[in-house]
Amino acid sequence: RTGLVQNVNIHGNYAYHLNVTDSMRLGFGIRPGFMQYNIKLYDAQLADAGDDVLTGNVLSTNALDLGAGLYLYHRKFYVSLSMRHIMGKALSFTGFNDGLSKHYNLIGGYKFIRKENVKKKKKEIVFEPSILFQYVNPAPPQASFMFRTTYNKKLWAGLIVRTQDALGIVAGVNLFDRWSIGYAFDYSIGQVGGYQFGTHEIMISFVTTKNRPSLDEEDEELNNSIFDENKKEKNKKP
Repeated sequence: RTGLVQNVNIHGNYAYHLNVTDSMRLGFGIRPGFMQYNIKLYDAQLADAGDDVLTGNVLSTNALDLGAGLYLYHRKFYVSLSMRHIMGKALSFTGFNDGLSKHYNLIGGYKFIRKENVKKKKKEIVFEPSILFQYVNPAPPQASFMFRTTYNKKLWAGLIVRTQDALGIVAGVNLFDRWSIGYAFDYSIGQVGGYQFGTHEIMISFVTTKNRPSLDEEDEELNNSIFDENKKEKNKKP
């Protein structure tokens, strides 16, 4: 709920991934949903009475919503293009409202992977810079830069910078292969910076089914199998 506007959204997400090459995959995603918007005009505090837009008690509407996207990824890089509110014109209250604007998102990132042995155990450090471009008419395009470091696929932390808007930090931990817990803090450096104290977000996720092997894990398994076969062949020679 924001001011006079109250909305309820219910969405589902589905994605299908296929192999493009031995080391690259392409994912297709779709996000259908249902939206309900209410505007309670009787809560408005008017400076000038008699505004035709604000006559009545409640404006309400329901509509179907749809989002979709593509995700191309490799063990060291990824790029994604998505769009929200594809059916934006389907949602309108009166002749004064043209519906929801379409949201466009473009994401790209690269992973610098460093592996080292610590006390005979393999440790992995991944430094991952990424960038997000967002556009929704009539607002100007916005870019977000993120720098994240992941240690041994368990601990991660990062810094987020949004152009002309905000700074943020994120941190989290992956637990028991299926659980993930994270925290984010966002502080605006734009024109509204003096009117807020930042936002806090806690993220908890649980994977209901066992994850399929990642590209890194599949590559490592393949390399190990080749190494084992070569070792067996070498031992067979007199």
